[in-house]
Amino acid sequence: MKKLFIVLFTFISFYYAQAQVCDTWVQTANSSPFDFGTTTVTFATNNYGYVASFGPSGVDSTKNLFRYDPSNDSWTLMNGYPRRSFAFGFSGNNRLYIVTLDNKLFEYNIINNIWNEKASYNGSKRNNGVTSFAIDNKYYIGLGRYSIPMTATIFRHDFNCYDAASNTWSSIGIYPGNACLSAFSFSLNGKGYVGGGKTSLNVSNYDMYEYETLMLAGNN
Repeated sequence: MKKLFIVLFTFISFYYAQAQVCDTWVQTANSSPFDFGTTTVTFATNNYGYVASFGPSGVDSTKNLFRYDPSNDSWTLMNGYPRRSFAFGFSGNNRLYIVTLDNKLFEYNIINNIWNEKASYNGSKRNNGVTSFAIDNKYYIGLGRYSIPMTATIFRHDFNCYDAASNTWSSIGIYPGNACLSAFSFSLNGKGYVGGGKTSLNVSNYDMYEYETLMLAGNN
């Protein structure tokens, strides 16, 4: 019995020690000398992490793109997108997109480190708290608000879809929940999920909705 207790104690101690080692935070390379500003759009592909940075924090944060390489724990300044104005961004399927305040859409090409202009966004103007998710080669963007300094703030209730294959935009209608900003969203098994966020009255949402695309006959 004593031997069994010792074996069990040793096993539990070893397991706990391993758990302690695994569940830890390790500091990596600082982002300095780069300033990431106040708004970021992120994605990861080909063993790199990318951070597009916007905001008033400094010259380097107005329209820049940074790449993190975990193999050597280093940051590299990439080619910044060609416009200084920023309304919102979205990413998915190894692609990064930025929409400017004048509704121009730019796609980042990770192979050539260049930005290509695509079909202009034609939905309701919005520049804060936008949420998005991707299903296959389509990107769904919605909610958020359009803020006009010293004038008005308009909360958005709709969603739009960008089809990267055909380079076209389309409306998918009104979100069934409340108009809000900073909602969470993700895609899973070919469906999109949206929930949470804050309403115009600064009230928290707790509901979540599932979005499923319609599969037309003859399409795969």
